[in-house]
Amino acid sequence: MSDAGMPLESGNDPSTASAAESLHAAPDSPDALRRIVGALSRILARTTLCDYATGVLDELTAIFGFGPDCMLLCNAQPGGLLTAQAGQGLYADAVGRRPDELGPSVVDLVMRARRTGQASDAEATAYALTTTDDRDAIVLFRGATPLGEAGEELMRVLASYIGAGIENVTLVERLQQMVYSDDLTGLPNRSGVFRRLKTLTANERETATLAMLYIDRFTEVNDALGHRTGDELLRQIAARLKQVVGKAELGRVGAGLFSILGPDDAIFPDQIVAQFEEPVEAGGYQVPVSVHLGLARVRETEVVGSDAFKGASIAVNNARRDTQQAWQYYAQSQELEGRERLELLQGLRAALDQDELIVFYQPQLDLATNQVIGAEALIRWRRSNGEYVSPGKFIPLAEYSGLIIPIGDWVLRSACRQVAEWQRIGLPKLRIGVNVSSQQFQREHYVQSVESALRDTGVDPEWIELEVTESAAMADVRSVIAVLHDLRSLGVTLAVDDFGTGYSSLSYLHQLPVHRLKVDQSFVMEMTADEGHGIPKMVIDLAHQLGLTAIAEGVTNQVQADVLRGLGCEEGQGFFYSRPVDAEAYVEWVRNYRAG
Repeated sequence: MSDAGMPLESGNDPSTASAAESLHAAPDSPDALRRIVGALSRILARTTLCDYATGVLDELTAIFGFGPDCMLLCNAQPGGLLTAQAGQGLYADAVGRRPDELGPSVVDLVMRARRTGQASDAEATAYALTTTDDRDAIVLFRGATPLGEAGEELMRVLASYIGAGIENVTLVERLQQMVYSDDLTGLPNRSGVFRRLKTLTANERETATLAMLYIDRFTEVNDALGHRTGDELLRQIAARLKQVVGKAELGRVGAGLFSILGPDDAIFPDQIVAQFEEPVEAGGYQVPVSVHLGLARVRETEVVGSDAFKGASIAVNNARRDTQQAWQYYAQSQELEGRERLELLQGLRAALDQDELIVFYQPQLDLATNQVIGAEALIRWRRSNGEYVSPGKFIPLAEYSGLIIPIGDWVLRSACRQVAEWQRIGLPKLRIGVNVSSQQFQREHYVQSVESALRDTGVDPEWIELEVTESAAMADVRSVIAVLHDLRSLGVTLAVDDFGTGYSSLSYLHQLPVHRLKVDQSFVMEMTADEGHGIPKMVIDLAHQLGLTAIAEGVTNQVQADVLRGLGCEEGQGFFYSRPVDAEAYVEWVRNYRAG
């Protein structure tokens, strides 16, 4: 591996033995600059504050030849307590402790470094990192020798970049926590459990069981004793479950619904149910709790996590109807479900050849002016008898079978032909977004297929926007970046769809040559005048920090539109403006629409 792929270590080999000396002697040489850029890239690739702080210590130690005893202190939140986020050597046990808990010499160095940027005593040297918000960040190295004029200038430059990155990494970390964690219990929420299911290895799938634990009459208890007592009851139930699930993973996936994911031999239904034979103390009450449990062996479900989730949910509902036993395993009805899926798949294959697939368009608007700016192209399946098949049924099947590739190509060409026709009849310039599946995007000749569609239809590329999901964009980042650059060179615009539902590294996200971030509709749907603003605001702020436009999906009412506008979101779409409609109806809608 090249030195761009690992921290500099002066003891690895002769070529890196004098890394620190060469940087001190000629900090502006090509070799030195390459090492510095490599160090910053590795630091910025970290996605949690603790990991980021560890990376900072590793790289600064390697660059400047400092000793192994070091730590980084920072406020996890602006204005919060200053604590050690990472420590090495003699400071390995410092993590989580305040300066006053680490001794008067540390307090003195931190205070002086805050004022002057650098402070030293007989034992250590502290450097202040320049942050972009109201936050302190100090790195402290024991036994560090003076850097000299060039070294100090280099440290100031690095401190500026590293400090600026702290705000970004904490923003992403907080976003991930909000998206995937339950605020009340700190456990993974529904999205977090789905994500974990999707990351199971083949071996884990073979031995994994997903259980759903339903708390009977929780809503009644919550209403009778109050939400504060209800919240405490949930925390106490989580504590009891932790005592019995062992190495299995606990989650909270609904108001009174917990999940347990782990190896088959680590989940014992009788023991879990027995945990609630005694009342649970909450809010001064002894609350009787009864539960039902549904379990699904992951290997007996389909390849996506939602199927295991569905199986466990079906099992727990069956258990609730069973008066004899409090738990049940999911039994897959393979014959019936398999026949239905096969019939649907055969129908979908035929639909491609029989003109049963059509493209609908959902208008997109500028939230500040209420002017129509474009639409998203959405596939629909209308059978010969006039009945529509839900996209929620046939799109996952298309992805599973690989049909999503020819279907996706067909949608792009159909949208391009339609837009070219709109150009011909003089419709105002309107950007049309076309979804790109991960399978399409990973295909070897995808860029050529887009270029061919643009050329064959004669559409102006500026009218076309390709929407790539966050998970697809992060699958193989370096390859994705190259493909996105190639697509952008064709003249199309690019968007990251469903943002906030995947797992993004900020250091890679800012390299993506895209124009827009789409706030996922699941976050917008939760918004009211007073609640549910946190995640949308973080996504919108992140978009603006990256120099991108934010567009929100799933706007259903005026309140949501007003809140999004107030949060700085530039664009939006949803049923509040229009449902998806066919091409003819879309043209009529655009011509009749008047900005309110």
